[in-house]
Amino acid sequence: MLLNLIVPILKRQRYFLTAAAATLTMFGLSYYLMVFNITDKNIVAYAYMNGTWYTIGSLILTALISIMLGLYLAVWRFRRELAAARNTAGHAALSASGALGGLLAAGCPTCGAPLLALLGAPLALLALPFRGLELKALSLILIFLSVYSLAENLYKQLSCACEISAPAPKNNL
Repeated sequence: MLLNLIVPILKRQRYFLTAAAATLTMFGLSYYLMVFNITDKNIVAYAYMNGTWYTIGSLILTALISIMLGLYLAVWRFRRELAAARNTAGHAALSASGALGGLLAAGCPTCGAPLLALLGAPLALLALPFRGLELKALSLILIFLSVYSLAENLYKQLSCACEISAPAPKNNL
């Protein structure tokens, strides 16, 4: 159901561009925050400091979070333009919390996460068992739930609208 709704939406250029722009912006911002405190802002130095597998896992989770956020914004824009419903606060809160969690977890656990430094805990990722990957996984789950919930709600509204607008069968008596 989710793909049956999202794929046709993304086939429209404006929604695809919305998803692509949001995905690239989120990934670029997350990547920048990840290597912010590294010398020369180099991903190879980041991998050397934190381990190759940790870096690969972090980049994969960051990419997935970025893609899901892009999908969410495209579906949200489609829904808003259809003016099918006005109340998307619950979906927006889930998506925003997932995106914020992904950005908070972006950073080098050994040299400090820039956004966590604003909260007074730059090395907080070191205290976590997986050094922040669990925050990214939780963010991914929250954004996925948000996209799923929004798409399910939109699907119900579209199928309901089709039932209402369907012509009544003719009685040929």
